[in-house]
Order: sequence, then structure tokens, then C-alpha cells
Amino acid sequence: MSLRQAFTLIELLVVIAVIGILSGLIVISMNGVTNKANIAKSQVFSNSLKNALLANLISEWKLDEISGISATDSWGTNTGTVIGGTFISSDCIYGSCLSLTGSSSYVDLGNNTSLLSVFDSGKSFTYSIWFYPTSLPPSSYWDWIVCKAYTSHVSPYYQIQTLIRPTAYIESNVFNNTGSTYITGISSPTGSVILNTWHYLAISVDLASSKHRMYLNGSLISPTIATNGTYINYTTPLALGNNKNIYTSSYGFNGKLDDFRVFDSFIPLSQIKEQYFAGLNNLFLTKQITSVEYLQRVDSVAQN
Repeated sequence: MSLRQAFTLIELLVVIAVIGILSGLIVISMNGVTNKANIAKSQVFSNSLKNALLANLISEWKLDEISGISATDSWGTNTGTVIGGTFISSDCIYGSCLSLTGSSSYVDLGNNTSLLSVFDSGKSFTYSIWFYPTSLPPSSYWDWIVCKAYTSHVSPYYQIQTLIRPTAYIESNVFNNTGSTYITGISSPTGSVILNTWHYLAISVDLASSKHRMYLNGSLISPTIATNGTYINYTTPLALGNNKNIYTSSYGFNGKLDDFRVFDSFIPLSQIKEQYFAGLNNLFLTKQITSVEYLQRVDSVAQN
């Protein structure tokens, strides 16, 4: 047999190597297509759920101003005032966002008629916000994200609050009219708040039917029921980043806030997920998270 009538061992090895390289490229290419398909599928799912959200929306503070001290209510008439905060235009969920630095740094959203009605006793409400913490509070203290309080540390106590604890978890409470006991309280797992990362938080309360739900990054935290007393809606301002009656650094949020919304109903999980996926898509499109992290977050929600 002549030398050109059959493959030599070296030629055979070369052919095998070439086939292996081409196969690897095909696999990599298909993985890329699969990732893009999964992302597109998630985006379509997000868009398909936009149904009843706007019907129940009372106010939305996008916190996307360029400068100044106004926090514009883009949906209602409850424009707030920024105290000690700064608007920034990069690495946000939507456009700009608000940076707060703890001490004397918060947003006073007032308590106009629409907000007073939403948080009235016997009614249901939901509020949601994107937050990006850069530090945790010191031991035995907390950093407020959302607070609607009567006065500072005297009876009656603060009435509605959502805060970060030193061991990196979220706590949401509603107190009774004396402030001495909870009507309802719920906490996320210890360590669930990761620094320098965007989180989506939603709180839904329906005191009439004894329901209180916390959703962190599109997933339901173990639900609790309402107990102990009657809630009274005092005519005090709704605030972001602090209790506006307490200006101690230990009680102020450090980091970024974006897109705070208030609804006059108990929002179901499907609509909470819609809001989360919408923000998550923006994080991916602005390259703040990778496709791997995007898909991991989507999968995490799908499993809950």
C-alpha cells in the first residue's frame, strides 16, 4: 500500500484534533444561543405579566432626578423632599437613583390624602423598593429603609417600618396603637442582605384578613399572620432611609435606593415577580450583572 492510500498515524491524530476543536466551538456557540434564549424567554415572561399593577398603583418615586431636593411622584401627587441625599446617574436600576449616607439622610414623602388612605386601618397595601446597601448597622441598631412613625421612641411607637439588622437580614413590622406590641412582624433569613448588591424588596399587608408577606428578590419569605391589637394610621410622613424624627447615624440607611412604589392593594406574587424581572433585565442590559448571574437569579425565583 502506498503512502497516500491511507492515513498515517500523525494525519489521523491531526484529523481527530481538528474534529475535537470544531466540536468544542459548536458546544460553546450552542451554550451562548441557549443563554440568549433563556434570557429572551424571561424577558417575554416579564412583559406578559403587566396587567393589574398600574390599576392599583398610588404613587411611584423613580428617584431618577439629576439634582435638587425634590423626589417627584411620577404617578400621583405626593412629591417628596430629599434631605442630605445625592442623585447619581450610574449603576442604578432605572436611569438615576438616590445615594444616602445614614446620618440625617432621608426622603420625606409626606402624608397627603392618597397616602393617608392607603395606610389606613383595615385596608390592604403594598410597597416595593430597590435597595443597594454599602454597610450594615452597628450591633443592637438598625438601618431604616421605609418608615412611617408617630414619634421617636415614645408611646405610641413607630407604626410601620422596614429595616436592615446588623446580621444582614430584613425585618418588617406593623405596631399597634400603643406601639408596645406587634400587630405583625416578619424577617428574612440571616445573611440574606448582601452588601454592594441590588436587592428588590416588596412588603404586602392586609390587616383585615391577617396577612403579611415579604418578598426579597422575587421570592416569598415565610408568611406570618397578624396578631395583637389594632393599627391606627397616624398622620405622620412616610420616609425612606430613616425615621424623619430620628437623626442618629445608627438609624440611617447607607447606600442607594431606586424606584419606590406604593399600591392600595395586597399585590400577588406574580406581580411582584414582574417588577423584579423588569429591574433584573435592566441590570443585565446595563451590564451590571453577567448573563450567568442573571440566569442564576431567574432560576432562584423559578424554584420558589
